[in-house]
Amino acid sequence: MAGINHNQQLATLRSENENLRNLNDGLIQDLVEENGEIANLLKSKKYLVSELARSYRDKAELVAELEAMRLASKGSTVKMAGMKLELEALHRSVSQAHKKSFWTLALSGTAIIAAVASFAYFSARGNA
Repeated sequence: MAGINHNQQLATLRSENENLRNLNDGLIQDLVEENGEIANLLKSKKYLVSELARSYRDKAELVAELEAMRLASKGSTVKMAGMKLELEALHRSVSQAHKKSFWTLALSGTAIIAAVASFAYFSARGNA
């Protein structure tokens, strides 16, 4: 009887050993799958972080470009104001030149008429 009991115990131990091996293999397989999932999650996280960093770089570049455009626009506004003042000064100069030109012409005409009148007067007086 002791032999049967011993054989049964041995069979039970072998069965339990096989069950433990299967359980161990299942746990190892689960760990491998979880590690694969973790690796995939880490890859996804790494990709998302790199995309976020690229997005921040792009945003910083856009902000720098907009600031440069704003400053250029501000400079253009100042230049336009200066050009407007120069144009107004030019208009005043042209207007004054026209006035001077008119008076120069009027005075020259008056001088010519006076000279002709004087010549006629002295010519008429000299003949009389």
